[in-house]
Amino acid sequence: MYVNLQETVYSSKNVLNIELNDPKSLNSIGTSMSKQLLAAANKAIKLASRQEIYALLLTARVDRPSSRPVWVAGGNLKELSKIREKKAAIQYSGTMIEFCKILENLPIPVISIIDGRAIGGGAEIALAADLRIGTRDCSFEWKQLMMGLPTGYGTTPRLVSLIGLAAAQKLLYFSETIEAQKCLSLGLIQELVDSRDDAFKLIDTLMSRLEPKAFKSQKELFCKAAKKFELSTSLQSKIFGSAWLNPLHSKQIEAFLKK
Repeated sequence: MYVNLQETVYSSKNVLNIELNDPKSLNSIGTSMSKQLLAAANKAIKLASRQEIYALLLTARVDRPSSRPVWVAGGNLKELSKIREKKAAIQYSGTMIEFCKILENLPIPVISIIDGRAIGGGAEIALAADLRIGTRDCSFEWKQLMMGLPTGYGTTPRLVSLIGLAAAQKLLYFSETIEAQKCLSLGLIQELVDSRDDAFKLIDTLMSRLEPKAFKSQKELFCKAAKKFELSTSLQSKIFGSAWLNPLHSKQIEAFLKK
């Protein structure tokens, strides 16, 4: 399994943790992991509706062979190199868009802990959370256009809603790497902590303060406020699927596989 689903307790409240668990591939997201992530998110819907969990965490198991560990490295190019048709690319994109939409719409706090480099699709899934906590090792790296693709997980309207059109264009057009402190100032993360352990301490504090019904109402208001930036899932997937056959994208995958 590439995805761990674990329940834990913070301040006497049950919390579900979706953990990407394929550190050998730097937690890159292929067709297999995308399906497992969506299945985990659907389980979270059921648990939240029965009031069995009060929050959802999105984390990743990170190996630390260097000073710049990778949290999630975007698409798994070994798996995705097998996608040769537009229809399959649309399906892959649609699965990840649906995963991110579930996180965005859950009536409970969704918190991502970014403890390393969030590259491409890694940056995209991090943004689907209500609260994004980054450690000093975190960075957001927007490499999509360098790979010959647009954002694939429904992130463009989310990014524009968070930081504004001009800033979103700059990040994507220049394929920028944004270090931890700038992530905080832009709003890509809302909290910057020294370590993963500090992030969990912050979650414990948050769980002791949040009243579930009030949070649900407030999140609903935030979701409605962001609606003007919304694009349909089918439109975003079709645009991504059309770009999948871009010759530059094929060359980038071939270059990666040769390595």
